[in-house]
Amino acid sequence: MSSFKEIVQSKVFVVAGSIFLVFLLVISFGQFRNRRSIQKEIDSLTKQADQIQKNNQEVSNFIAYLKTDSYKEQAARQQLNLKKEGEVVYSFSALSPQTEVVTTEEKAKEELAKKSNFEKWVAYFLKGGNP
Repeated sequence: MSSFKEIVQSKVFVVAGSIFLVFLLVISFGQFRNRRSIQKEIDSLTKQADQIQKNNQEVSNFIAYLKTDSYKEQAARQQLNLKKEGEVVYSFSALSPQTEVVTTEEKAKEELAKKSNFEKWVAYFLKGGNP
């Protein structure tokens, strides 16, 4: 029994035991870091799977809407210019401001083309700039 006590109290045993404990702590810390990184990846993938599931549900709802009769009727009206029997369709379209400006510029060019060269020179000198 005294030899066991001597071995336990010896400096070599204490140093070897300390090194063994440090070794166990390093291994435990490495495993903890691995578990933590794996858990983070699992959480990230779970969020991604939830987002994909949500997108799939939206696409499924949209596909279901595309299969409805109301969508088919609306698409036929808009894309194929179809109408129901006895229905009167009125179409109103307004000219865009750019179209009006273009037509105004075109009118000015046509009026300028109709003027004689003398009238163009007079307009240039008297009005100062482009006729």
